[in-house]
Amino acid sequence: LIGLATLSRLAQDAQEGLWLEPERPSRVSRKWVYRTVALSLPTVIFDSALKFWVHRLRRSVESTLS
Repeated sequence: LIGLATLSRLAQDAQEGLWLEPERPSRVSRKWVYRTVALSLPTVIFDSALKFWVHRLRRSVESTLS
């Protein structure tokens, strides 16, 4: 999930032409990582929630790149 979210951020930055700017790192926030870790346990219990989460991130990457 963290990798997909980072890829989504990279795709957004690439679309804006900012992905190689050293002043603007393409990474997810620490708050996002903490929230993802906290939500991981309840999410993996319900397989459909995990699939939805991954699908949403993949759709974000694909829509940004197309």
